[in-house]
Amino acid sequence: MHGLRKTREEPATLLMLLWPGVPREEYFAQLAGADEDDLARLHAAHDNHFVEELSAC
Repeated sequence: MHGLRKTREEPATLLMLLWPGVPREEYFAQLAGADEDDLARLHAAHDNHFVEELSAC
C-alpha cells in the first residue's frame, strides 16, 4: 500500500513503474478517456482505492 500527494500548485508529472509487470495497460488506456461518471466503476474494476488525506505518522 502506498500514497501520493501533490503539495504545490503547479502541474505535476508522475512516472509509474510497476514491477513485476502487473497488467495495468487497459486501466490506463480507459483512464485516459474516462469522464467523471466512469471513474468510480473504473477504479473498482481495477482495484484502485482512494482515501482521504491521512496525517503523518
